[in-house]
Amino acid sequence: SGSLTRSSRVSALFKKISEQQNIEYYPVDKFEPYYKYLKGTQYMDITDIEYENEFFDLIICSHVLEHIEDDDKAISELFRVLKKGGTGLIMVPIDTKRTVTYEDNTITKSEERLIAFGQKDHVRIYGLDYEDKLRSAGFNVKMDQTYNDLNYAEKFRLGFGNGQTLYISVKWRRWFNNIP
Repeated sequence: SGSLTRSSRVSALFKKISEQQNIEYYPVDKFEPYYKYLKGTQYMDITDIEYENEFFDLIICSHVLEHIEDDDKAISELFRVLKKGGTGLIMVPIDTKRTVTYEDNTITKSEERLIAFGQKDHVRIYGLDYEDKLRSAGFNVKMDQTYNDLNYAEKFRLGFGNGQTLYISVKWRRWFNNIP
């Protein structure tokens, strides 16, 4: 069993995971110049994950997709490498006042992206349709806000924002998953 992770915000969580004896840990990233990476992190493009189908039991992808031009391809890849019955914690910042995700691929300059998307390296602002995006890739999605009971320091350490929803995405084990 393994855990694929890609995140810049929750290194405390990943440090804890990597210390577990019963977990094979695979941290991956694209090595952006301004982030600090965990030891052993492998270079990997989330739109072309270099692992076989149904390899991982758990995938943690925290605050990554808003940086990826083709997020549908990235989500599809996460689904592909997740085992049937596996869980994906695929977190993105969501503007709960938006029903539809805002993206504009003509906005390419850092300064323009900062104004449009709130951060220089973001390419979209997700709306409440994010759950549908995960479902359309094949995931069964459960929304969970129980961690909102944590205090601010615990949320910050784990990379959770205030009022943020955790989208627990499961690849079901059903006999009809193999029907073309």
